Formats: sequence, C-alpha cells, structure tokens
Amino acid sequence: GDGKMDFMYISDGTTGGTMLAKNLASGAPGSIPIAMTAFNGKLFYTSVGDNSQLWSSDGTDAGTTQFTSSIYYTDFNTAIGSQLYIRGTTGSLSNGMWVTDGDPTHLTLLSTTLTASGFYVGMGGAVYANPDAPAGFQYRPMTVTDGTPGGTHVVADVTFNKPFIKLYPGIIQISYADWRASAFLSVINIIEAICSAHYRYD
Repeated sequence: GDGKMDFMYISDGTTGGTMLAKNLASGAPGSIPIAMTAFNGKLFYTSVGDNSQLWSSDGTDAGTTQFTSSIYYTDFNTAIGSQLYIRGTTGSLSNGMWVTDGDPTHLTLLSTTLTASGFYVGMGGAVYANPDAPAGFQYRPMTVTDGTPGGTHVVADVTFNKPFIKLYPGIIQISYADWRASAFLSVINIIEAICSAHYRYD
C-alpha cells in the first residue's frame, strides 16, 4: 500500500526488522527484484526496473550494488557449487550462457552458439542446461558444462525441459516427445558419464 512492494527489502522476520535494502528505481513499478539467488554470502538478483541488470546485496544500502554492466536482461540466476550461472544479453549476443565465481571481472561467456538456456541443473560435478537448438539440432538439447567454454557441449538432441525431467541420485531421467509423429518416443539408454554422472533417457 505504500508503493514499495516491488523493491528489495531485508528482514529478520519481525515487522521492526523489515526495511528497504536499496531503492534502485523510484516510483511504480519499482525495481522489481526477481531471480534471487544466494551465492558467496550475498543475494544476487535481477532488477527488472533497471533494464534487468544483475545486482548483488549484503543486505545493506551501501552493500547493494550493480554486479556488472556488461550484460543485461539477466535471468535464471542459479548458484551451483562455487559458480553462479546467468542468462544475459550483450549488444552483440542475446541470452548468452554466462558464469562467474562472484568476481565481476571473472564473468565468462560459455558459448556463442548455445544460448537462451531456460534453467541450470547441477549433478555429479557437472552443470546441465537447455539452450535453444543451434544449427543441426531439432530440440532444446541437453547440454553439459564444467564452467568453461571448452567444457561446454551438447550431450543429446532431446527436449531437455523442466516438465520432462526428474532428478535422481546420479541420474537424470528425461521423458520427451516427437511432436511431428504425435507419439511419445520411449528410449532407454544408460550412458557412462561425463564428469562422473549418469544419464537415463526414458
């Protein structure tokens, strides 16, 4: 009711301990923080009201700062292990897959052809993503990365999307459909792992 519902707040769980962390955009609709992820003792989030830039906060006004101005339209911020994975856009590349160790100078683009991943999943020492299908692929392919451009590649040309996956210890189960044939494909295959994980396709 005070026009600040879409700003970043910090709270200790009490009314008196709930306060505005930082005002990034005055007036409605506010900064609209989304994709909030705890990483390296800070909260990383996207500020929609600030061209969807990536920010980090330690819970104080002074400690709430723009993480980088190199990428914008950021989302799907995901902390996995010692790295933060981000989807972000530059002037020359839309929705790139980026990674950082929390240092703004250590922000790395993982691929120029595998872009627009809708999520990141960690398992078995590796990270999996579902970028848009590059040339030669039909689906949003299952992609694996070790956090480096050289270690980022497609595992299988199957629809790797959250509605179709289940995670088990050491196993990713994927259910997918060939919509052109209007029938579900049932393929079961055990593949010895990249980065010591296993994949099972159902």
